[in-house]
Amino acid sequence: MQNRKALLALGLAVLLAALLALPVHMGNGVNARLPIIGAAEKISEEYCEETLGKAAKAYVLTKVIDKTVSTLQRIEVSITPFGLGMSVAPGEMLAAVNDAIERVSTALFSVMGLMLVEKLLVGMISWASFKLMLPLAVGLALLYCLSGRRFAWTVRRPCSLPTRR
Repeated sequence: MQNRKALLALGLAVLLAALLALPVHMGNGVNARLPIIGAAEKISEEYCEETLGKAAKAYVLTKVIDKTVSTLQRIEVSITPFGLGMSVAPGEMLAAVNDAIERVSTALFSVMGLMLVEKLLVGMISWASFKLMLPLAVGLALLYCLSGRRFAWTVRRPCSLPTRR
């Protein structure tokens, strides 16, 4: 039992040292030489760039359509049959279409903003995972393994459900 605990502690210590020595850096493309991490970052960056490009094209297209519909909406026809002045604005029927296209362009602008944020975060996720969160978890596991049951948070308590009176 004691040998197994010492072996586990040694394994956790080696894993912690390996994680701390792992050359993971923050930024786009800086981890390309690391086999798994670099490949995952490359796939994520390519996806972000492709989606951002498609969203930008769609946004420009919706803005062009929106401006065209807005221009058509302002068309007004005036006629004066028999001396009576009459004005008809057939473009006003396009108001609902114009509002819908405006909502679509707003949504596409939001998607573009989210993709830019995601593109920035892709370079930080590997670093935060392999240099902060995973070493912290391994360090806590090592502390738990070495502490025995001396800390209050390491003592197992039976799970009890609240009872009604």
